[in-house]
Amino acid sequence: MSCRHNRLSYRIEAFISSISLSGRSANLPPLILSDIIVPVQKWFRAKAAIATKLALAAALYTLTGAGAILAGPGTVEPEILNQAREGDMKRLIVHDQPREVHEVEITDASGKSATIGDFSGSVVVLNFWATWCAPCIKEMPSLDRLQQSFDPADVVVVAVATGRNSVAKVENFLEENDIRSLMILYDRKTRLSGAMSVISIPVTVLIDRNGAEVARFIGDTTWDSDEAIKVIKILAETN
Repeated sequence: MSCRHNRLSYRIEAFISSISLSGRSANLPPLILSDIIVPVQKWFRAKAAIATKLALAAALYTLTGAGAILAGPGTVEPEILNQAREGDMKRLIVHDQPREVHEVEITDASGKSATIGDFSGSVVVLNFWATWCAPCIKEMPSLDRLQQSFDPADVVVVAVATGRNSVAKVENFLEENDIRSLMILYDRKTRLSGAMSVISIPVTVLIDRNGAEVARFIGDTTWDSDEAIKVIKILAETN
């Protein structure tokens, strides 16, 4: 939430307070006070809390700089990615140096072990999500469409169900939303998300062909937008 939204929230709360202090609330139908004004207050406060959490997560991650490694052949220059950021992609955190992606074992739906290193040689769009996370659910269809825009051998979108997500619930969600192109893996004990300093979800990590993290996006976005596809194409075309 921007400062502008915060100011609007304060104005609404001040307006509500003025109604109560002036005694005008007695002339208003109870429906307005209980079913409209109070929910509006709660909505603005919830939005402010979410925005604060995302800003804190971004700040902590940027400041730590954990896992920085030397750039190798095929690693895109940070300045190129920075110049490509447009629209909502301006929120993309581009690292000054590529960062290590830990080889932590996660599983597929059958329980078979997998690591992100299994996709070495491809650009990986690594999304941490959960069935109980509303912003995650919102962006999943766009991630599916993003995968459909690229050859999976070139760019693979890996959606990691983080924490307690039953296979049945995940598969029901995918079926109901006609999501069929994503590689779905499970980080049930949050070992991978912990190793990668994922503080809140959704988080999407961009990994180059060398298996190094070059950028991450905290929060949800539309991943099949022209701005997002432009960024992914730059990674895919860097050899």
